[in-house]
Amino acid sequence: MSIPGQMALCCQRIVVARGVLGIVLFGWILAGIGWGLEITDQRWGFDGRVVPERFAVLSVLVSNAGSTPFDGQLRLERVQGFDVVDAPMVESVYLAPGSSRWVQFHPWIDELGYSNWRIVWGEGVKERLVLNNPNSTRGRPALVVLESAGRVGGATAATNRFPEDLFPRHATACAGLGGVLLDHEPRWSEVQQRAFLDWIRLGGELHLTLDSAGRLPKLTGLLSGLSGGEGTVPWGSGFVRQHDVPMSAFDSQTIRSRVLNTNRWLRDRAARVEGEGVVPEPIPETGVPFSDQELEVDGPLLRLLKGLTRAEHSWVLIHSLSILFLTLVFPGGWYLGQQRKGDYRMVFGVLIAMISLFSLIFFWVGRRGAGEASIVDTLFFAEQIEPGRFRLSGWSNVFVTQGGNYKFQQEGTGRMYSSGQSSEGMRGMIRNGAEASLVTDMPPFSSRSILSHMIAEGPKIEASVRKFEISSASGLRYEFKSDRVMKRTEQMVPALARLELELRGKFRSTPPGRILVVFGGRVYEMSAGNKAAADGGMVLTVQSGGTPLPQFLKVSEDAFGNMNAFMSTGVENTPATAYRTGLDKAVQKGLGLRSSRDVFEFELPTDRVRLLIYDDPPPEFRFEGDQLPKQRGRCLYSLDVPLESRP
Repeated sequence: MSIPGQMALCCQRIVVARGVLGIVLFGWILAGIGWGLEITDQRWGFDGRVVPERFAVLSVLVSNAGSTPFDGQLRLERVQGFDVVDAPMVESVYLAPGSSRWVQFHPWIDELGYSNWRIVWGEGVKERLVLNNPNSTRGRPALVVLESAGRVGGATAATNRFPEDLFPRHATACAGLGGVLLDHEPRWSEVQQRAFLDWIRLGGELHLTLDSAGRLPKLTGLLSGLSGGEGTVPWGSGFVRQHDVPMSAFDSQTIRSRVLNTNRWLRDRAARVEGEGVVPEPIPETGVPFSDQELEVDGPLLRLLKGLTRAEHSWVLIHSLSILFLTLVFPGGWYLGQQRKGDYRMVFGVLIAMISLFSLIFFWVGRRGAGEASIVDTLFFAEQIEPGRFRLSGWSNVFVTQGGNYKFQQEGTGRMYSSGQSSEGMRGMIRNGAEASLVTDMPPFSSRSILSHMIAEGPKIEASVRKFEISSASGLRYEFKSDRVMKRTEQMVPALARLELELRGKFRSTPPGRILVVFGGRVYEMSAGNKAAADGGMVLTVQSGGTPLPQFLKVSEDAFGNMNAFMSTGVENTPATAYRTGLDKAVQKGLGLRSSRDVFEFELPTDRVRLLIYDDPPPEFRFEGDQLPKQRGRCLYSLDVPLESRP
């Protein structure tokens, strides 16, 4: 090579080297001035545990250690094996340089230990974090001490602590919380105060203790009424209890005697946690073998609703067309070739035309089914917080005939959505926050299951007791030595001898389709007689002697019987029979029964009855938009009616 050629080649190499060096330096500069997002803390639930078949609260502390703001999205993904299942949850986040903030997600939890969760904020491997897996409470809620953000040191109770500034903004996220110990006034927004008040009305327990100065906390704002009574004050389905000892006195023994003994769920949870790893005791002579089985609700209900809208294809026609097509291809194609020897264009043309024709026929026949109508089937469970406001849970199956992107959203606050499954991925996303919704891509003639949870407004329901009489009846009491041993004792138990309620509300049917009332551990049928209230309301009376709850829910003492009852929930295929079957599962969900042992142990306090009204859902609960004009279903309303005056 000549000297000029060598010089030219050397110059080219220098230019390329400078270019590569410039690119590296530019990338290094960008990396130096970019954002550096980190997840520095994470909290599942209120005590590190979550309740299966509920929407949980996940709190993550996000920090921006970089020098530029982060304005993007955090995605919570559920990973099963190597695949992302369900739809990712998306939260928009803005973080200034050097700042941090807590971000909360509300994923639906089914089975634990079979999948992992991760937070993703970019495409790189370093822009994601696999979270610690939560532990299960086995359906038992948490008991926590609410701790102020500025509190340093100090004596606290012998139980889990939860920062008050992380308390959810809606009661829909409080499914895993059972009781709260409090010795100060929380610094909360009005939204958090309302969420806390709603949580108590839905069955939460607030325990007020003395502060360091020996005084009970004086609550203000929306919570002002909680600190006005003495002793134990019922508040909706929950209560507020004042204690004459400071928080530092709440050791394990004090918590057991003053708190756990008032709440069967919390007490049972503590006993089971303490008993983990203990060798089961031998079966006593006075006991019988018992198999405690988890009673699933969400899965059976979604499968039940999905069975209503499966496309009814004409399989006889499809199979006949398939045989005809194969026959025309061979020996039909072969016979045509024999007749037209040498004219391959005719043979190939006929084959192409035949394939095109049958493709169109199969496409048309395969699309037909379910009356060719998009429809939504939904079963709602509505717990009334106060007249006209409900904590609403919904199980829906959506069947569509036209493919495309569908957005599912309802009126209400604190909305949470999920597909209710952990076996397949979804093309779509679940949004958090004020515009919470589920967006998914659906093929033609396909269905999608949806779980929803929110605070919604609906018909204003009021009920009051006109007359009642409590007597005693022969019944069974169940005592459990462990999850394997049960002792049955026949004794006199409280029962309703007479009950007359006055019911006011705007229902879709008059009277509603079915009305039940729960007292103690029995379920009673109620009916509306010819007598009407003075203000136009209905007068309801008890029509039966009541059915024990295990018998009503068809729960057996042995595992095989419970499995039979579980399997039978998926055989109904008409709306009337399906919604009748769904009532039992909705009652189970409403009473918080997670296992067969829960069913046998359940007893509602005898100072109240729980009214259950099964009716068509109101239009306020429907999915919004005009993509799905046909929606049908049922709604089980639930409200506690006190047998004496209370807030």
